[in-house]
Order: sequence, then C-alpha cells, then structure tokens
Amino acid sequence: MKVSSDFDIKGFERYDKGEQGVVFVRYSNRAQVPPQIQNTPLLYGGERMDSFVLSLARSEIVECAVIIRPSKNRYTVTAFKKDEIVIFKVEGLEELQAECYKFFKIYG
Repeated sequence: MKVSSDFDIKGFERYDKGEQGVVFVRYSNRAQVPPQIQNTPLLYGGERMDSFVLSLARSEIVECAVIIRPSKNRYTVTAFKKDEIVIFKVEGLEELQAECYKFFKIYG
C-alpha cells in the first residue's frame, strides 16, 4: 500500500516508490555547497548558442529511512544512521513520525 504523500521527515529528500513504499534520504554537503553553473564556449556546430556546465558537490548518504506499508494502518521502517541500523514497526502516521524523529534526533 502507498505511504501518504502528506508524510515527511524534516531535512530529508523523499523518493516515492508507489506501492513499494517510500525512501527518505539525507545527503552530506547538499546544503553547504551550492551548485556552480558556468557558461562555456560551444566548441562544435551551432551558432548563437550557449553551453552551460552544472557542477554539483559529491554527496554521500548519511541517513536513510525505508518505509513500507504492509496493511492499512501499519508501517515497517528500516532506518540507517552512522553505524546503526534499526528495524521497527509502528501503527499510524503519528507514531511513525514520532519514532523516525526520535531515531534521527530531529526536534521541533
């Protein structure tokens, strides 16, 4: 079953996988290093054309949560941070959010 599109974990990027569940990922360096855009000469064909190069800082996954919904009001979570991996089951979106925030130490 699909996880509600209203559910979110603060500071994580959401990747919705439909019936398979949802994945939340936090990357290193995403916010600290802004993308760089450079206008470079177009060296092949094309008159009056601009060429742009987009450079992004290499990012690593530092925290991740994979959430599946096996039945109407039950969720199974596999969560990863640093050297810790946990699997837990919860009932309802409120409990799901509370447990994810507690594991990832998100306050507010």
